[in-house]
Amino acid sequence: MITLKDYEKFRERLAGGYGFYKKQISGFAPDVWWNALKPFDLPAIIQAFNQRVVNTKAGK
Repeated sequence: MITLKDYEKFRERLAGGYGFYKKQISGFAPDVWWNALKPFDLPAIIQAFNQRVVNTKAGK
C-alpha cells in the first residue's frame, strides 16, 4: 500500500508521465490519482506507468 512518504516520488513520476505526453498536470489530478492508486505499492505503480509509456495499447 502506498504511504504518505511515497507521495513526492509518486507526484514526480505522475508529472513525468504527463510531460511525456506533452500535457500539463492540473492542480487536483495528483490527488485523484493518489486516491485511486492507494491500494497499490509504489514500485507497482511506477512499473504500471512505465508499461503505459512503452506500450500505450497493452500497458493498461
